[in-house]
Amino acid sequence: MLLPECWTCPGTLPKFMSINSRGKYMFYALICIDKPDSQQLRLDTRPDHRDHLKALGDTLKHAGPFTNEDGSQMNGSLLIVETDSLEEAKAIAESDPYAKAGLFSDVQVRPWNWIIGNPGE
Repeated sequence: MLLPECWTCPGTLPKFMSINSRGKYMFYALICIDKPDSQQLRLDTRPDHRDHLKALGDTLKHAGPFTNEDGSQMNGSLLIVETDSLEEAKAIAESDPYAKAGLFSDVQVRPWNWIIGNPGE
């Protein structure tokens, strides 16, 4: 499906999409997977990573680590951010101290449509 040229113009936004609080489409999920055997790097970098997240303020909507099945070891990160563009979301991912330290084997930045539990709905 092709999206309308003006996503925020009345009547042009497909019904399955939401507009964030800044009047833009949409939220972005940052899906980050750690390299194997990198737990110590994650632990060493975690204070800087958490400071980075706090500095994002209201841009950051949700954040937390992926873990192994019993929760004893972190192995990735999921962040939901509210930005005006994919490029801005990618810049947030690239500026994360975890990314700068080389922790991740893969990072995906994907548009995310917040439907259930969205305070704006």
